[in-house]
Amino acid sequence: MSVSHIGLKAAVGLWLIIGLCGSAPADPVKVKTVVDNAGIKATPEIGAKSLIKLPLATVVTVLDKQGEWFKVSCDKDGKSYTGFIHEMLVEETAEPAEAESKPEAAAAASSDPAGEIEAQGEAAKALIRQEKSLVEAEDALGGLLAKSIGLADPKKQKALVIEIYLWLGISRVTRGDEAAGLKEFRRMFDVDTAAAREATRNIATPKIDALLKLAEQESLGLISDYGLEVISDPPDARVFFDGQDMGSTPGTFRWASPKFVLELKKAGFVPVREDVLLLAVSSKKSFRLEFLQRDLSLSSVPPGAAVFVDGRDTGRITNCRVEGLAFGRHEIRLARNYYLDWTSSVEITDAEQPLLQAELVGKSYAPAGSWGERGSGLFDNPIALAADREGFLYVLDESSGRVVKLTAEGRAAADWKVTAPEWAELKSPTALAVDAQGILYLADGRRHVILKVGRDGRSASVWKGEGGGTSEFRLPAAMAFDSAGHVYVIESGTCRIKKYSGRGDFIRTWGTEGKGDGQFLQPRAVAVNGRDEIFVLDRSRVQKFSADGAFLASWGEAGRGEGQFQNPRGLAVDAAGAVYVADSDNHRVQKFEAGGRLVAVWGAKGRDQGRFSEPVSIWVSGQGIVHVLEKGNERIQRFAVGPPLPER
Repeated sequence: MSVSHIGLKAAVGLWLIIGLCGSAPADPVKVKTVVDNAGIKATPEIGAKSLIKLPLATVVTVLDKQGEWFKVSCDKDGKSYTGFIHEMLVEETAEPAEAESKPEAAAAASSDPAGEIEAQGEAAKALIRQEKSLVEAEDALGGLLAKSIGLADPKKQKALVIEIYLWLGISRVTRGDEAAGLKEFRRMFDVDTAAAREATRNIATPKIDALLKLAEQESLGLISDYGLEVISDPPDARVFFDGQDMGSTPGTFRWASPKFVLELKKAGFVPVREDVLLLAVSSKKSFRLEFLQRDLSLSSVPPGAAVFVDGRDTGRITNCRVEGLAFGRHEIRLARNYYLDWTSSVEITDAEQPLLQAELVGKSYAPAGSWGERGSGLFDNPIALAADREGFLYVLDESSGRVVKLTAEGRAAADWKVTAPEWAELKSPTALAVDAQGILYLADGRRHVILKVGRDGRSASVWKGEGGGTSEFRLPAAMAFDSAGHVYVIESGTCRIKKYSGRGDFIRTWGTEGKGDGQFLQPRAVAVNGRDEIFVLDRSRVQKFSADGAFLASWGEAGRGEGQFQNPRGLAVDAAGAVYVADSDNHRVQKFEAGGRLVAVWGAKGRDQGRFSEPVSIWVSGQGIVHVLEKGNERIQRFAVGPPLPER
């Protein structure tokens, strides 16, 4: 149908509404014939009796619209006529109605108009059969349709109109517009069901045959709408027909047209969009929805961990990228020999997924070398170990009264020693620590002071720890530093912790003597993790505090079982936050997670590699190498994650 016909329908509808509502009368809608000998029929159907024939460009008044037919009135030869004219024969006009048509407007009549229509129709049908110039063929057939409706012979008129509607429908289906094709087929059956059935009895194309059957049923009033059962896996997907929300799957949904756009939408799944043409009154469609997916990048320290997703081995090894994870929550597990499994729950969404980073925690340790041994002269009764940021190690040697500086390879730095005059005044240095600037802190329990020694070993200052209700320290036993440079000092004489600024200004103190949470019996070591949480080693347990001194957790008790301690002396934390305890009288090292869960235990009394004699101090490098200072064996043993030594 042309655009002018669509506009004409709207205008007629609006004019009729205004009239029914009783408003001021509007000018009646006029139409003008676009073919010569346009027939006004007694009834609105092809082949009906013609009341009169109108010449080209005759203007008539529209009274109503019934389907494809206009009910019109006009005057001719002094008589008034009311009847029906097909929409293909007229167009809207603003010209006034004329009592008589203009003779010069009429075109010369053909001697055989039906023959001309048939000949031109064959040319258009040839293009459609060859699937060439389909739009051109449809335009030609549209013009012939108007001429056919104007034929005087009702039988010829009906036969040609049916033939044209049929081929218009075939052409539109060939172009992929099945809905438009169905409309043309229905118009064909509306003309004459029996004649249309006869004209189409040799159609062998399955799709066109199915559309013809639907068109006939629609024409007979047997179909008012179409039903489509929609099933999805998983269910509960929202169903949309031409953008209208129809409900959720599974379900059967009805629609006026057999052709529409079907959409399925469900959170976490790829939306489905499909152009649907139903070839039956009731149909069924099933869909397996695909998960929306996004890749996930993973890295681990160290790399080389196998990646499991929801319990499935992906075959990937960190550092890596796992492709195609469905939207939703997934359980990620990284597994590597001699390390605890690392797990995380990850929500995959349409947002950009950040890199997932894992710090693997070693659960098994193997010897990686040692420095010194009894009688070697490197150490003589060593009691404390610390390291600076450059990787130099410092060992406090009790019997020789000196501090030994070692390179990262374990060689003594012969050109360095503490020569500051204040060093000679110390009576009993028992603890050692190094701050971020490389300043050495040496605790002297007998003098109740801390000596701060410069990096060159030649300068020093005495710090007495004034403030906090006491003029000086009382038995300072250990020191540690947080990320802001604050200093935490263990006072074994008062069973408390003191916190100072990097300049030595007192900030706060906590702790009293006792066995309760936040109390101490014999505090002897302190360490700070990357979150500035404070760990204090007491007589037979570890206590954990916030930077403000709030108690967080504790674990351990006296004994020789795993997780128990006998006279523990050394405490350290690594970059991942794991806690290491030198369990001196049990001659072993125990490793814990920051919350106290036991991770690893290794060592036994002895002098061989992997065995200990009074481990008293621990330091862990940034690479995770554990350095254990042994007082009894006068050495430092180094351990890396690896297969444990066989038990003897």
